[in-house]
Amino acid sequence: MGYIHAISHQIGGVYHHLAHGIINAVLMPYVVAYNAEVAGDRFLSIAKAMGADLHGLLTTEAINYVMTKLRAFNRELNIPLNIADLAVKEADIPYMATNALQNSYCLTNPPQVASVTEMESLFRQSWQGEEEKSRVAIANVN
Repeated sequence: MGYIHAISHQIGGVYHHLAHGIINAVLMPYVVAYNAEVAGDRFLSIAKAMGADLHGLLTTEAINYVMTKLRAFNRELNIPLNIADLAVKEADIPYMATNALQNSYCLTNPPQVASVTEMESLFRQSWQGEEEKSRVAIANVN
């Protein structure tokens, strides 16, 4: 979850009135979707911790289960769907993306972004509300 904090620190640094935990909650589905391709094996244990029956559960099903639970939990808590709903301005994304890559939490993220452009893309996905366009397509099984 390194990118959640790396991105959240940048948003909170520009938008001081936003709570770090709320920013993290908004970002979580987007970063989890981004990480799913390279950390898919971890989703079986995450799904189990969230109450899934693992008998015969495929990794892709575990990813879908976790994503569905994350979305439902955020809805239940009235967490905004994207960072645009937090009044984050799209024009601030390049500045925040550049700074996010300098954040030490980036080192703990399973996949490493290759460029500022890729980090900007992750920011824009979370701004537009397009987690399914993150690294892998995650089916909405709601």
